[in-house]
Amino acid sequence: MKNLTSYKGCYYLRVRVPLRLQKYIRRKFLRKSLGTKDIKTAKIACKALTAKIEELFTFTKIMNDKQIKAMVKEFFNNFLDRSEAYTSQHGKISPNAVKLLADFNGYFAEQIKSYLATNQVERINGFVDMYLEEKGIYLRSDSPEYKRLAREFAKALVEIYKVEKERAVGNYNNEYDNFFEELIKREDEDDPTVVIINTDIKSLGKRESTRTEVPDKVIPPCKLLNEVIEEFKAEKNASKAWNDKNAYELNLFYANLPEIIGNKAVKDYTKSDFTSYSNLLHKFPKNVTKMPEYRGKSMTEIVKMIKDGKIGDKETISTKTINKYLVQVNMLFEFAKRQGYISINFCDGLSVKDRRKDNEQRETYDEKDLETLFNSPVYSTRENVAIYPERWWIPLIALYSGMRLSEIAQLHKEDIVEVDGIKCFDINNKGDKSVKTKDSSRIVPISPVILELGFIQFVNTVDHKQVFKNLKKARDGYGHTFTAWYDRYNRRYVTDNKKRVFHSFRHTFIDNLKQQQVDKNVMAEIVGHSNNSITLGRYGKDYNVRIKYEAIKKVKYNVVLPASPFVD
Repeated sequence: MKNLTSYKGCYYLRVRVPLRLQKYIRRKFLRKSLGTKDIKTAKIACKALTAKIEELFTFTKIMNDKQIKAMVKEFFNNFLDRSEAYTSQHGKISPNAVKLLADFNGYFAEQIKSYLATNQVERINGFVDMYLEEKGIYLRSDSPEYKRLAREFAKALVEIYKVEKERAVGNYNNEYDNFFEELIKREDEDDPTVVIINTDIKSLGKRESTRTEVPDKVIPPCKLLNEVIEEFKAEKNASKAWNDKNAYELNLFYANLPEIIGNKAVKDYTKSDFTSYSNLLHKFPKNVTKMPEYRGKSMTEIVKMIKDGKIGDKETISTKTINKYLVQVNMLFEFAKRQGYISINFCDGLSVKDRRKDNEQRETYDEKDLETLFNSPVYSTRENVAIYPERWWIPLIALYSGMRLSEIAQLHKEDIVEVDGIKCFDINNKGDKSVKTKDSSRIVPISPVILELGFIQFVNTVDHKQVFKNLKKARDGYGHTFTAWYDRYNRRYVTDNKKRVFHSFRHTFIDNLKQQQVDKNVMAEIVGHSNNSITLGRYGKDYNVRIKYEAIKKVKYNVVLPASPFVD
């Protein structure tokens, strides 16, 4: 098969780089492991990845003025759309903030005009890099095409900030918002032959795209759902997109999917199929495959029982789980769309609204719970603390840092660092460690409470690279065995409230920061949440460690902490 090679039993993709691109990519061939020794799986992955790479090569031509113009218009439209969407989700804005926001946008417009005048447009390269990254385009920053694109982006930014200034004071009678139809009309007069691959990005406003698409490879028109699932899984495995836990859960999910929604040609699925699937999930019992009464039954039989109302009064899966399943189905059918198997993804945008407030989905621990915890055997009699020190430390660290269990459990000694004279946790995905999202990699100052309890002294006594050497990595990461222990301990000694679990420490910490009126952006960075502000999230640097440390110092609970066995 073209582009498929093997070495020591493993299969690789090997694609020749077009001559016109070799000076940019600086190599003649691209080579990537397909992560398998199975020839059938390798062929499927090779086909999928080759199509993607050829698509990228088709786009990555030396850009002409028409293409640059089209890219700038996409950037212009996307920026303003995202900004408006973010504003619509924001709470009340004070009059002082309105004036500051308007002044801020006016200042930026003038600043970028000065960059254009002095030919210093490299100062807005961050915007260009963001756009190119989202489009999957590689351009060297010293190339003529990149420099031309940056200058055009700078011109667009001047106009963007002018519009944002008007919007900030509530004036939507501006040129962009008011003359929308005229802009659409002008856009339709442009050259219709500009080639851009990502068709889901809008060109301007809500008009239909006039762009000519690169034709797909000729692909068999009828693909059954189970066949597409195998190709999708092969692509994910080849790109190592799933960790061990995700791979286990998702392989199980996709194995059951054809039995739940039927195994037919993907082009034959309609909107009603996915609506019916969503409705069925609302009736699906929690942990159905673990219940003794369903053991030995196929998923088809279980689905029939649910539809016939023979399940009885069982606790059903949560709204969060339903949406997780819908997201996975959407990703699968987006893959089918990219491969040319379907023209419309009817699952796109399908989700279920959770009527509960975020803070109602899992509860915080109250002061009574914390008092009960710190008077339980691990803390009062130091039960097995010498053997299992993690049982003493991990709840306290979570309570005073908001770190996730997986982040604490996987800590190495080298992750206890000092930054600007402040002891910190370095949360990262080096080696076999993992993080939940890209925002989860962060530096978290260690609370002075934890330091006073002798944490550094404890770490210095550990004769292993891991801080908590009893915790071994399993499918769910390093916290697997601790979770099993804490769930039992929590119910026996702390609370019988099922909404109060280990993750409640994180909620309790965040709530405490909120009550202390800590800036929400500082709070987000401490706990590893994304910042939805384009300016702060994409271009702002991380907060100084001292600022985060001062915020964490404010965290206080009205409880008596246990005496530490780790302090002399």
